[in-house]
Amino acid sequence: MTAWGLAPARGRIRFCGTCGAFVVFGLEKRPGKLLDGEANRITLATQEHFRESPRCAKGNTFSGAEIVACRCPRALPVAREDALYCARCEGLVAPQVAAVSQPRRPSGGTP
Repeated sequence: MTAWGLAPARGRIRFCGTCGAFVVFGLEKRPGKLLDGEANRITLATQEHFRESPRCAKGNTFSGAEIVACRCPRALPVAREDALYCARCEGLVAPQVAAVSQPRRPSGGTP
């Protein structure tokens, strides 16, 4: 594998236990250990889903298997039998697990 310094995201997808909808992708340092701030982000995403889908609010969520997801600025997609993967980092290419975009700073100003 040639990754050219890119680091794919490792984590799990949270699904709604009532309707099965995708809720959020949670980044992990290693299996079972969330990155700092991820627990809060997962909680907020879960609460948002429950607000949008009141019938789901009495249920819970569950996590899928650990996945390695592409976060390359420009993925090089390679089709395989089970999904689309990135030829650069070997991560799963999926819009749900794309890198969180950082807000742009206005040019010419001080940070």
